[in-house]
Amino acid sequence: TLATQTGVMEASIEEQKAINEFRKAKNDISMEIKEAYYNFEKAKIQLSSTEKELEYRKKESAISTEKYKLHKIDATQHIQALIAETDAYAAVFEAKTFYCVSFHALEKATGSKLN
Repeated sequence: TLATQTGVMEASIEEQKAINEFRKAKNDISMEIKEAYYNFEKAKIQLSSTEKELEYRKKESAISTEKYKLHKIDATQHIQALIAETDAYAAVFEAKTFYCVSFHALEKATGSKLN
C-alpha cells in the first residue's frame, strides 16, 4: 500500500540521516584526537627546548655575574644576561602550561585518563 511504501521511504531516509550523523561524529572525534595528540607532542618538544634554553641562560647569567664582579663587563651587559635568564624562566612556565593544557585535551579527546 501507499502508506506502507511511504513509511518504508521515511524509515530509509531516517536511517541515512543517522548513518551520516554517525560518520560526521566519528570524523569529528578522530580529528579532535589527532589535533590533541599533535598539540601534546608539540608541547613535549617545546618544554624540552625551553628547559635547555633555561639551563644555558642560567650558566650565562652565572658567568655574567662573575665577569661583572671582576669589572670585565658593565652593568648593562650584566642586566641583559639576568633579563635573558628571567625570560627563559617565563618561557618554561608557558611551556609547562601548554603541556598541561594539551595533556588534558588529549585525555578529554580519548575519553580516558592517561599516565
